[in-house]
Amino acid sequence: MLHARTGLELMAHSTSLSSPAPERPAVDSPRGSQLALDRVRRFYKWQAGLYDYTRPWLLRGRSELIDELPARLDVAVDVGSGTGFALPGLLRIARQVIAVEPSPDMRHRAQRRVAKLAASARVTWDTRPYGTPSSTRANVDAVVFSYSLSMIPEFESAVERAEVDLAPGGQIAVVDFVSARWRPFGDFLTRCHVDLGEERLEFLQQRFPQHTLSLRRGPLWSYFLFWGRRPTDSEGRRLGDSPTARHRKPESTRAG
Repeated sequence: MLHARTGLELMAHSTSLSSPAPERPAVDSPRGSQLALDRVRRFYKWQAGLYDYTRPWLLRGRSELIDELPARLDVAVDVGSGTGFALPGLLRIARQVIAVEPSPDMRHRAQRRVAKLAASARVTWDTRPYGTPSSTRANVDAVVFSYSLSMIPEFESAVERAEVDLAPGGQIAVVDFVSARWRPFGDFLTRCHVDLGEERLEFLQQRFPQHTLSLRRGPLWSYFLFWGRRPTDSEGRRLGDSPTARHRKPESTRAG
């Protein structure tokens, strides 16, 4: 528990729990989206150095998310790579990884992590926000959102883009927050540019009827792990015959 308390104390020192949560810029326009991105970049400019020391106790389920993916992948996309926590695991199972990280301070730390693995040639770095129209990543085997989907204001577009990028039979893997059981902690997450709520999980279930879902409880919050599969062409046609195909119940739900 000493490590957990130290992590919370460090984060509370850099992001005061008593200060009011900042107002969010509107994101229903290109300018609003750019303002939101600029705020996140500024936030991580001073958070990057503390991130790997303060987040392990908070960001639970990250290793499990990768461990449950298929053992052999050709190309995987890591959306919001941050300091690169997921990259070693992805490089164990994927021939090539596309790491999407707009924050230069976080990206530089991720690049150093990959360099220590002597795997730099197998990682392609994308500095643009995920879903940028000019980017093309068709037919990838996996798209991973490890505590990044809750920081994307237009999350529907990101999930829909993942659906397009995935090859038939490919998987989307998401771990993220759902809610906070203590209001000051929820306010703290808001100051870290995290949006709480069930909307992301509901949208994932709608877009990926074939999925596995695990709901979990942390000390002050709840979170979920989600693995969704894009149907093959033949499966897609069968699902399309059913008017309720996009609202099916999860194939399996594991409480943890």
